[in-house]
Amino acid sequence: MYTPPPFRIDDPDTLHRFIRAHSFATLMTPSDEGLQITHLPLLIEPEAGPHGTLRGHFAKANPHAQRISTGAPTTAIFHGPHAYVSPHDYSGQTPAVPTWNYAVVHAHGTLNALADDSELTQHLAEIVETYETGSPNPWAYDADSDLNRGLLRAIVGFELPIQHFEGKFKLGQNRSAEDQSAMLEALQQGSVEGQALAEFIQKFNG
Repeated sequence: MYTPPPFRIDDPDTLHRFIRAHSFATLMTPSDEGLQITHLPLLIEPEAGPHGTLRGHFAKANPHAQRISTGAPTTAIFHGPHAYVSPHDYSGQTPAVPTWNYAVVHAHGTLNALADDSELTQHLAEIVETYETGSPNPWAYDADSDLNRGLLRAIVGFELPIQHFEGKFKLGQNRSAEDQSAMLEALQQGSVEGQALAEFIQKFNG
């Protein structure tokens, strides 16, 4: 990924937090038939391996599942907020052109199969807990139910130990303080996407 120095994010904690907050990923693995691409949620265990480990599952019918344990390089892309930025959104003190600001993280590694049904069941319990937390009426996961036993026969679990990862937060850091302030104000008053990006920028800047 092309990442000019002002936009490069190397801090592991920042990258891990981003992955947790934007966990619906685009997973890409090459194959003889072309690039296998799947959109799916991935959970991260930061302490598993030098850079953390991602875990997820495919439908067994998904051809992407056949790439598990082949050693093929795989990339998971996590997408954060993004929005168009007009030259009018800056302070007007320096020349500007239209651009698009955004935040993404790429995690690279190879896919390995989860060891057995117990690991897959644990993964399913964790993913349900992650996304049901905060619900006023959370759905209860029953590992011993017929529904779960049927599900285990229909999916394939995997892990992706992260060999290296990279973050790009293109948030206008290359502009003057005046331009950044004007841009933030414009985003806050703009589209839903712009407001989400403005909130992300404020949190990132502390």
